[in-house]
Amino acid sequence: MNIKTVVNYLSKVTLLFPFAMIFPLVIAVWDYNLGQAISPTSSYAFIFSIIVVFVLCFFGEMATRRAKLRVFNKESMAIVSLVWVLGCLISALPYYIWAFLERTEDHEFYHFSNCFFEAVSGLTTTGASVLTNIERLPRGLLFWRAMTEWIGGLGIVLLFIAILPWFFKNQGKIYRSESSVLGSEPAPSNIHNVTLFILVL
Repeated sequence: MNIKTVVNYLSKVTLLFPFAMIFPLVIAVWDYNLGQAISPTSSYAFIFSIIVVFVLCFFGEMATRRAKLRVFNKESMAIVSLVWVLGCLISALPYYIWAFLERTEDHEFYHFSNCFFEAVSGLTTTGASVLTNIERLPRGLLFWRAMTEWIGGLGIVLLFIAILPWFFKNQGKIYRSESSVLGSEPAPSNIHNVTLFILVL
């Protein structure tokens, strides 16, 4: 398996998350400016998360930019599997950073394991939650919780292919690894249009 290919594609796909965090960041800043939020910690949580992920993706891209990117079955399966794990870790960052900045030791998000559980629950759209008082969360974090369910429901890789198709030269194999297509059935030739149609729906 070509590790550099996997790292390169992971660096590209995980860029979806910091871009998605811009929307709850806007809500967090808006609430603080209107006085609906007591402190700007939720805004800081998203800003720090965006910076961390961007830096990691940048170094991952730079370290593998000269590698020969050839995607076979092993690489496509590794990319899809690892992007879900990384996606859950990244999605948990705003929860944990917010709780850390708030110094709310009695809150469920003070422990990263609970943040990770909440992120996994969102991306897998299971609906489970560790929260006992959801109204304590700022609206920005609540929006992020809902957005992770939307991203997970569409499929992280498929959503990225729909928005930025030119990043992928091997869309077919990655599409098949992400979807429920089994056997040797070929992927649709117009993958971008198919995924974009799912996005619109």
